[in-house]
Amino acid sequence: MRVKLILVGTIVTSLSVFSAVVPKALTSQSSDNLHSASIETINGIPVQRSQVSIAGPSDVDGLIKESDLIVIGKIEQSLEEAEPIVTRATDGAISSAASLVKMTVRKVFKGDPNLRNQTIKIGQSIVILSDKRGKPYISAIETVQPYQKGRYLLFLKKGNGVDAYFATTLFYGRHNIDGTDNSEEEIDSPSYQTVRKIVRQRFKED
Repeated sequence: MRVKLILVGTIVTSLSVFSAVVPKALTSQSSDNLHSASIETINGIPVQRSQVSIAGPSDVDGLIKESDLIVIGKIEQSLEEAEPIVTRATDGAISSAASLVKMTVRKVFKGDPNLRNQTIKIGQSIVILSDKRGKPYISAIETVQPYQKGRYLLFLKKGNGVDAYFATTLFYGRHNIDGTDNSEEEIDSPSYQTVRKIVRQRFKED
């Protein structure tokens, strides 16, 4: 089974590329709207979300087949500590943005076994940016939440043009295993919750 997230706007991103889409319409919002009391916040920072079209596997077998790397490891950095990766169009507007956090690999199920106990970079489609007044805001796609400092089982694809890996099919390839990230429990997708239950039983750290 494959899942496709519906496009809203004019830009499409692929999980094999290091980009979280930031449509111009979002980057041009006024600071008053950006920092209104009703907007979603993460760690006190306002969030702007965009929807994109992403096709990818939404079942366990498909995730295994499409992923370049399957590992358990510990995320070592918060969103505030993450490395931003931003590209701009010729007019200076932000065309894509993501951030990278470090992960220490503890176990490799698929991919290079020599990565065990090594540090790799994990990309996430969420990043802290600054508006025209210099005030911080968070740009994210879909329902993506930042990685927490904790242990994750990750199904990953190698980034294109960046030395990092990204979760296969957005949140389908990402599974916290130590209780430090409860955002997965709130994902309203029966297929994701089924995948989450199966992989947490099948891929164990010990």
